[in-house]
Amino acid sequence: MRPASLSSLALIGWVLCSCSTQQPTAVVGEDWPPSARAPVYPITTAPGVDSPEALTRLLEQRWPLSSIVTFCTPERRWRPEYQNLVAMGEVWKGKLHVGSATGFDKIWWYGTVDHGRIAEYSLNVNRGRDHWVLEFGTPESIRKPAIVAPNPSEPCFVGHE
Repeated sequence: MRPASLSSLALIGWVLCSCSTQQPTAVVGEDWPPSARAPVYPITTAPGVDSPEALTRLLEQRWPLSSIVTFCTPERRWRPEYQNLVAMGEVWKGKLHVGSATGFDKIWWYGTVDHGRIAEYSLNVNRGRDHWVLEFGTPESIRKPAIVAPNPSEPCFVGHE
């Protein structure tokens, strides 16, 4: 189990967008990470964080398409030089709003698993070459409302370039 202070620091880091920088990278491939476990059960699985299916359902409820559209403005695109979540060990992944006309190429998440439960995740959206990171989350942070319209002048966002 991860110490609560580490999870709190990760959440604070996201809120302040004080992410570490690294070289720009291309948008991740269609099936990244390739070794991650994807949902195999119906999306109607009860919400929770103990399976990829359950987290996908919970994130769809937390991030309805209207909230995703509100977040995904040109100013809030993720700066490519800012690092996304580095998943280690066992990894789960999933796609949101599959089968719906979303206006996006892909709405997806991936995350690190600890003792059969999600420990942390990153929720992402792609449209063409545009990429948004909606949130980094933990089982603790997911209990709070999603930040649907963060300040676009935060350093992790492209802003008004």
